[in-house]
Amino acid sequence: MRIYDLIQLARQYMLLGVIVVILLLTGYFLLYKKLMKGTDKLNKFKFGLWSIFVIYIVVVLGATIGHRTSAYGNINLHLFSSYKNAYNSFSIREWRNIILNILMFVPLGFMIPLLFKNVKDGI
Repeated sequence: MRIYDLIQLARQYMLLGVIVVILLLTGYFLLYKKLMKGTDKLNKFKFGLWSIFVIYIVVVLGATIGHRTSAYGNINLHLFSSYKNAYNSFSIREWRNIILNILMFVPLGFMIPLLFKNVKDGI
């Protein structure tokens, strides 16, 4: 899979993530504001962070679980086998996949402390 294909895949799932955020926002206003007569204001910064986080989760789940084709063949469940294969064969494709897998979870390290106070304070 080329980088261009990965960008197109992320773009498709990003649209799905935006739709999920819109549905959650609609649910918030319908349930909390109208039915339960909620008076708390929505913090725009927190809402923006949560929106980005939800879109990120949808893209990651879509890229890892949702997009499985027959091109991948069988699934390898051996621990660190891709690292061993990349080290032994020094294939550019293997190293690219490892680097992309690592980079895929970097935003999680930034988002979790921003969203959850317990994590930022050291629990």
